[in-house]
Amino acid sequence: MTFLASALQAEREQRWIEALDLCLGAVAETPEDPDVLNLLGRLCARAGDVSQALATQGFALYLNPNHEPASRDLDALLSTDPRDPATAQEKFTQATLLAPEIANHQRSPVSLVPFAGMDRVERLLRDSIALSCSEARVHAALGNVLSRRQQRVAAIVEYAIAVRSDPTFTEAHVALGSLFEAQHNEARAALHWNQAMQRRQLYPAAIYPSTTIRVLVLAVPGAADKNTPLDFFVNPYTTALHTLYLVPGSPIPKPLPEYDVIFTAIEEAEASSEAIALAADFIKRQDRPVVNDPAHIENTRRSVLPQALAGIRGCIVPQTVRLSRDALTDVADNAVDVAGIVFPLLVRPIDTHSGIGLALVSDAAELHAYISKRNESSFNLSPFVDYRSADGYFRKYRVVVVDSVPYPYHLAISERWMVHYNNSDMKLHPWMRDEEAGFLANPRSVLDRWDDVFAAIAAPVGLDYFAVDFTVLQDGSVLVFECGGGMFVHCQDDMELFPYKYRYVPRIFDAFDAMLARYARTPSRSSGSGRGGS
Repeated sequence: MTFLASALQAEREQRWIEALDLCLGAVAETPEDPDVLNLLGRLCARAGDVSQALATQGFALYLNPNHEPASRDLDALLSTDPRDPATAQEKFTQATLLAPEIANHQRSPVSLVPFAGMDRVERLLRDSIALSCSEARVHAALGNVLSRRQQRVAAIVEYAIAVRSDPTFTEAHVALGSLFEAQHNEARAALHWNQAMQRRQLYPAAIYPSTTIRVLVLAVPGAADKNTPLDFFVNPYTTALHTLYLVPGSPIPKPLPEYDVIFTAIEEAEASSEAIALAADFIKRQDRPVVNDPAHIENTRRSVLPQALAGIRGCIVPQTVRLSRDALTDVADNAVDVAGIVFPLLVRPIDTHSGIGLALVSDAAELHAYISKRNESSFNLSPFVDYRSADGYFRKYRVVVVDSVPYPYHLAISERWMVHYNNSDMKLHPWMRDEEAGFLANPRSVLDRWDDVFAAIAAPVGLDYFAVDFTVLQDGSVLVFECGGGMFVHCQDDMELFPYKYRYVPRIFDAFDAMLARYARTPSRSSGSGRGGS
């Protein structure tokens, strides 16, 4: 008989201590078995540890959302009469007074960072749950704290308990959507985004005594790669980000909160075309200045960017062609030349970033193999440019352009052609970090035409805020990989390994704040002084 079967038998016979001991043995053998966790949750509840019971049943449902016994037992726990609701509320209030932002769940949980006194705040929240376990906002606040500890599964569990206790808690659904996106679980992310958007499209930010600027952010439902990730670099205590999600077929909610400036955060994507059009129509009816006019967003589309940047001296943007699945199959069948693009070539599904679905194919056979593994209907095709430096490494630089001024953000160095900062070896080699520090300190040492090149790029792109991924070829030419407002920009790397980032990256944030302040001083778009304010 297995540990689990023996534990269940002991539970039926009310041999509680023996049942718990056997259950812990089962946990040691299979720590992610929902049946085992379900039993452990019941035994914790029996022992009076309601908080642990909730978390355990929640984890069982995280692993198997259709686990009926865990679902039933969780609902039973949430219906338990509170032991001391008044004291529970008092502890929650104390926690939110110490850290008001733990009650703000419209911000991306992935962007959140630790704060002083977080241990005390977490203790207060757990004490509150122990006294009254069904308060949705307490569980959500604990999810917020756990997100800051990078304990994302535990955060998902707490947010999931929050929406189970209160299905109308839209901010918790938004948080869950963001957390599941970070796990690349698009199906469960979409479920929670849909739950949120069916109830609300407008999410006003908290206003604090220190708030100086109020921004109406136009966005699409979704977090990573779909919108400019403002939560990673905007201080919520000084800049209020009121987020309005634009959903085709849904009217603009009224009334809108007071705001000083509009920021179009929608990243270019075919899936977002209707929302971008809605943003343009909405802006026409407003009288406030606009940062990132939606009319210019299409300039950053992979298939449009080569034409937008054509004619810039020393700037190379490989031609990109959008093909249907059938057309791509025709390329593989006949090895046809499409717009001058020949093997080796890069292929990826449209509207994807971060290397998702991206492949380098050398011939028709490899392209056939690629198509057979993908189920998307449309793809981007472009030539592969071997951009290795003289030392054999691949380098990808990121620059952030704010108000037409370029700021170096990072450098990723890798032995692999598909370079992303997270999969590079920057953490392993001091010489790589030294080189990155040199780039941040003096980008002109990498590209002597730094100012001219990015001024020339900023003009046709037409956006007030965007980022560019590029490299410098051995002949000094600038090879542009992509451009847009949705690239991640943050200052959350290990301070001991990357101390130089904390010196240089905040310049980007200061420039962004200054840009918002400049636009906010503009009384109307008709008297604005910049692209977005005119």
